[in-house]
Amino acid sequence: MKLRYFFSVLFLSLSCASVPRLVPQPQAAGGFERTPVILIPGTTRSMLFNPERQDIVWGVLANFTGPARTDELSLPIDSTDLRENRDSLIPAGLLDHITIIPGLVEMQLYTRFLKTMKNHGYVIGDINHPRPGDNFFIFYYDWRRPFDENALRLAETVNRLKQMPGRENAKFDVIAHSSAVFLARYYALYGGRDLRSEKNPAPDYEGAKNIRKLILINPAHEGLLYVFRILNEGFTPAKGPLFRRFTPQELFTMPAFFGLLPRYDTQPFVDASGNVADLDLYDAGNWVRYGWSVFSPAQQALLESQMKRRFPLTWQEEMKSENEKRKRYLEAALAWAKFIQSAVSEKLHPLPAEVKTYVFATEWGPTPERVCIMKEDKKLDFGDGKSCNAQLFSSGDNMVTSSSLRGHYTENPPQYIFLKEQHRKIANNKKIHRHIIRILWDSKEDGKS
Repeated sequence: MKLRYFFSVLFLSLSCASVPRLVPQPQAAGGFERTPVILIPGTTRSMLFNPERQDIVWGVLANFTGPARTDELSLPIDSTDLRENRDSLIPAGLLDHITIIPGLVEMQLYTRFLKTMKNHGYVIGDINHPRPGDNFFIFYYDWRRPFDENALRLAETVNRLKQMPGRENAKFDVIAHSSAVFLARYYALYGGRDLRSEKNPAPDYEGAKNIRKLILINPAHEGLLYVFRILNEGFTPAKGPLFRRFTPQELFTMPAFFGLLPRYDTQPFVDASGNVADLDLYDAGNWVRYGWSVFSPAQQALLESQMKRRFPLTWQEEMKSENEKRKRYLEAALAWAKFIQSAVSEKLHPLPAEVKTYVFATEWGPTPERVCIMKEDKKLDFGDGKSCNAQLFSSGDNMVTSSSLRGHYTENPPQYIFLKEQHRKIANNKKIHRHIIRILWDSKEDGKS
């Protein structure tokens, strides 16, 4: 057992997986007088807490090891109103680092960035209980849930921060990491407006009035193919024999992952010859027809086993009912994803010129952009097989393509900062930290590394 633990530690040390810690406690008041900053971390970068059991279910080493526990993170899928599908989990802080061996081995994510901010006069405050002198806040949230729901929470949070004495007319510098571009842009475009009853919402820029600068770190403007892959295959957060696999069944219940699919105006499917395959990713019928995610033969076999165990006499009817529920939920999730992608699209809805926008677009190497589909045998090839001769990769940061990183701004284009780094390591990149400080301090930012 000791040997297995040693190799587990070794794999963790070499891995690039995320690393958690609760938000640091606020320091003494009286920090450097600068525009207050709000950091919005990306998907999976906030801890989740179970108040019933009084323990962390996402954010400590034990959450990522051992057997699968599909009921811990899975949301209900009973309602087609995605916001009604709730459980008891609550966000509990920023994923900063995981301690492997206390005082000896830990994995870092935001540790260096938080240290850089403190070293440059920023006082890290509790965003829910701000104190005079706090000027750096972390908006942590339940990353499984719909983007617009979290954006509305962001709007409430900003309004609360503005109620502090002397902050009534304050503006904020917002730093949005990766998928948080959807939350940041929603807030900038619509503020606290709920768009659920609107078909073609027009921005009123209520949130933009409270933003001085918007810094987007490796934003996934067009989504990323990686999400479609893990919805089909699941994922393991790090290499090693003791790490658990998060299943397609779990990820399927989380609306945020559908919002991160390759955007509705991109075409991720090609055939074995490299020709574009005319296939709608946002048609739930295709997911059933071609056996994607929970409709794959493997996942259906698992469902059958579960139904036989729970309902030995009526398992066929129960299985049919469950698949019908899954499809109804999927239709709602895909429709929502398409809607929210359009609502925050940088192509359709430019921000006012008063909001100075900066985009960090790092490149590292080949990045998945397309998936090869063999319609006859209903197989997907993400680049691992030899049956597809198509070019499936492009430039990017290993997860997000260059096209998605840069976006397609039609008006008021952002200032770009190009660096070399892979997606999973950008939060702790010291060059990025230096550029961010220069931007926040109004120094001239030339976009060069």
